Amino acid sequence: MVSGNSLKLTVNPRICSTEWAHLQLVNLKAVGEIDLLANGSAQPALSLGAMNGLPVVIPPSTEQCAIVTFINVETGKLRLLRAAAERSVELLKERRAALIAAAVTGQIKVVAD
Repeated sequence: MVSGNSLKLTVNPRICSTEWAHLQLVNLKAVGEIDLLANGSAQPALSLGAMNGLPVVIPPSTEQCAIVTFINVETGKLRLLRAAAERSVELLKERRAALIAAAVTGQIKVVAD
């Protein structure tokens, strides 16, 4: 979505869950399909006709549910790993700053090879 503009998409719940439709659109954006259909350069626009041409896979609802659940669980794990990695980076930065401060103030002896 661009600067407050939004697109309303109506999904037939008998055919496709909103979560599945969302994942399909996120994937189409990630692989560049949506960008290929957008017209205009300064303010890209996506027409309804272009949206009708998007390749969307719609498996049976039980499979949609299973896939959505799997993706949500796995992305949750990835979010936790990312948060842990970001925290580790912050701790390493703090440790580096402490080591530099200790070396500058003579609290530790620095040996050059």
